[in-house]
Amino acid sequence: MTEGDTSMNPEIERKEFERFSVEVFTHGKTLDSNEDNWVATPNLVAVIDGATAKAPFLFDGRSSGKYAGDEVKDILENIEAGVYGKQLVNKVSEKFHQSLEKLLDVDLEKTPHARPSASFVAASLLNGKVIVTQVGDVSFRVNGKDIYENSKEIDTINAKLRVEAIKKAKEETPDIPLPELMQLGRAAITESLNTQVSVYQNNPDHPLGYGVIDGRKVPEKYVRVYEFNIADINTLEIFSDGYFKIADEPTIDSWEQAFTEVEAEDPLKLDKYPSTKGSVDGKSTDDRTVMIVRFHRPANPSL
Repeated sequence: MTEGDTSMNPEIERKEFERFSVEVFTHGKTLDSNEDNWVATPNLVAVIDGATAKAPFLFDGRSSGKYAGDEVKDILENIEAGVYGKQLVNKVSEKFHQSLEKLLDVDLEKTPHARPSASFVAASLLNGKVIVTQVGDVSFRVNGKDIYENSKEIDTINAKLRVEAIKKAKEETPDIPLPELMQLGRAAITESLNTQVSVYQNNPDHPLGYGVIDGRKVPEKYVRVYEFNIADINTLEIFSDGYFKIADEPTIDSWEQAFTEVEAEDPLKLDKYPSTKGSVDGKSTDDRTVMIVRFHRPANPSL
């Protein structure tokens, strides 16, 4: 297999349904760690991004991000057909809350920064429509051109603080070791990362507020809903924020080429692609997942 060719990649999974086909590539920050997840049923497809809480706790033996991603996947796989938007988010939040209630390992009232959470984009097929529900920073693209992103402003602020801290340290100590440099960058935003769950997360009254699935109610302002005629869609790409550059084409090869270009140009995520983390020592900045849905043309588009 040549570089950039994913045709024989075992990390790619494919599913075929009556109305569409699905191709998915998912890869963790490291070979043994991936908190992204995905769902593909005849009535719903989704990509889920579990977020690692800034606390060293395990939930049912898993990291908080892995736990959240797995639980939301299970909930979406078993959700009744035809549910979307606020109703879908409410059902997922309620079931996720019930799952958390069964765990006795962590007191989330005393340690709110340990709360597991996940973002997702889910596309429901209903009466000739594709209805997309978006919560958090998973994104999607329709027909290879129309992009729907939902980034968090607090992430942009934290990325800027990290970059400034690292560049200042590098100016003051040009020969500073890379691991120490990365630690300084992380330290510059640690307090913000620890407080954003209790201060910004699912808080509709804060200008930096954002919505995610974390077992609490997701304010309606953070639930985005988009409706498309299935006859107007050829491809739907859903991708997690591990991809910092949009692919040129709706193919996994193109998405991975975009990833490779970013890693070559700005692996530490300090310049063109600023972030709260960088890629170092064989660990990429974030888990990455892309799902490509290709719709068939049914004889009766209302089905």
